[in-house]
Amino acid sequence: MSYSYPVTSDIPISFVDGILRTFGSAPGGVNPIGGHTGEDRACPIGTPVYAPCDGYVVFEQFWDTLDGSDNPWLMTAGGGLTLGIDAGETEPLFIMAHLSKTLVNKGQWVRKGQLVALTGNTGRWTTGPHLHFEVMPPNWNLSNGTYGRVNPAIYCKGYPDAAGSIGPAGEITQEDELSAADADRIIAAIENIAAPGVAGQRSAGPLYDLAEQVKALPAIVK
Repeated sequence: MSYSYPVTSDIPISFVDGILRTFGSAPGGVNPIGGHTGEDRACPIGTPVYAPCDGYVVFEQFWDTLDGSDNPWLMTAGGGLTLGIDAGETEPLFIMAHLSKTLVNKGQWVRKGQLVALTGNTGRWTTGPHLHFEVMPPNWNLSNGTYGRVNPAIYCKGYPDAAGSIGPAGEITQEDELSAADADRIIAAIENIAAPGVAGQRSAGPLYDLAEQVKALPAIVK
């Protein structure tokens, strides 16, 4: 399975106090001995965040503690509103933090490229609006120096295309082109299941009306 970063390629990595906030940078302080546990992307509040993978939402919430003692991922109040998507038992877990809003719920299945959240500036450990992005590999080791996190670049090889992204309920936000042949097949299928009239003629019911609407959409037909 391939994975992507959760923001588009035009969102830059953050500089804080002259330090590029890549994975492993600036060890010490709020960071562990191995350095920064993720990658920060500087962006305005409300920037779209897309799912890096197909997977389940394992959490989407604020956390109460500063030591992560109440959960297996060491998530803390420093990250503000956070979202975690698990790609599978033998696949990584992806974490997005400092969000302003989530658009999915815990337990929900999401698809790679689906719009799942908006960036923000929530949490105690933030110096300005940005997205903090972390990756935890299968069988993570919390004592690896970065609290079990690894460099996102190990897994993420591309960026989402905002024009062709998937909406929060799984809708394709980019209008797909429809060939004339495909349109004809859709119309025929709809008309074939439209309710027949008393004399065997098709009635102008909802499905028939839908077929007429498809016929009236030349803008999406090549």
